[in-house]
Amino acid sequence: MTATEQFDTCQLGSGGDLTIDKKSTYDSDTGTLTVNSSATVVPVDHMVVTTATGPLDVIVTGMFDVEASLTVTGAMPVAIFAATGVTIGDQIAVIAGAQTSCADGPINGSASSSGAGGGGGGAYQGSGGPGLAGGSAPGGNGGSNMSRPAGLVGGCPGATGGIGGGGTLGGIGGVAGGALLIVTPHTIAITSTGGINAGGNGGSGAPGSQAGGGGGGGGGMIVLEAATISNMGFVTANGGGGGEGAGTATTDSGNDGAPGTNDTTQAKGGGGGTSEGGNGGSGGAGTMLAGAAPTDTTSSGGGGGGGGVGFIGFKGTLTAAGTFSPAATAWP
Repeated sequence: MTATEQFDTCQLGSGGDLTIDKKSTYDSDTGTLTVNSSATVVPVDHMVVTTATGPLDVIVTGMFDVEASLTVTGAMPVAIFAATGVTIGDQIAVIAGAQTSCADGPINGSASSSGAGGGGGGAYQGSGGPGLAGGSAPGGNGGSNMSRPAGLVGGCPGATGGIGGGGTLGGIGGVAGGALLIVTPHTIAITSTGGINAGGNGGSGAPGSQAGGGGGGGGGMIVLEAATISNMGFVTANGGGGGEGAGTATTDSGNDGAPGTNDTTQAKGGGGGTSEGGNGGSGGAGTMLAGAAPTDTTSSGGGGGGGGVGFIGFKGTLTAAGTFSPAATAWP
């Protein structure tokens, strides 16, 4: 019997054991696993399958053991099918499958040479926060929250801040969290030093000339399917903080918003880079699903809104519940 409804695991067979013991990156565009320090390519068994929500890159292993940090990138979301079990003792960062645009997504801040608006925050389960109005231009609306899709789909990015004086571009919206499915017929064990983070990135601070800050990226999606799931670490898909707006001078730049956290605290919006630009809003986390709107006022560039949280799903028996942010819900 297949171990997931997303694809037929009975047709995949069992690949060799896969241990991540050096900091590495897996790219779903090329199907390659690379050790960061040496650029060594590690052979992996994988195949692309078609699902109801689009193509999915599936890594096929026996035992999957994460002993060093792993970043998962690429346009396609990623699934890991481990025939004999999973142990995660370090962090998996999930960028693969992040959406680059969304229906009812956030709006860019409005342009103004005397104070542009901040970009809206990206959304997913939680809505994005609106950008702060600048000295003479409105901020962009945050993205609208949406229902959980039936398959693996990443979160939505933040919007760009408004253009300031002299055509100075606003801060770039934060990249959203990606999508990852881990499946085994046996046990997924996340130790106290391990975790999975599909948080949105923070919006960029505006570079100067009263431009607006970028909105924070929305959190992504993480799904765990196993007979037993033990989480003593963290599984998070929080929103990123919005970027800070710029002050009057060409070099009076705002600070970036913080990326989505690996606990239940909200990522902070950018602030402190300039006394004139508006701060960014905080990202969603924990029970605060929506990204926050910036709370200050400014006569220069407005800060970006915070990104909303994504989704965490599970199928199986939870035997130890560490940090889930937002809360994990039954899948499918």
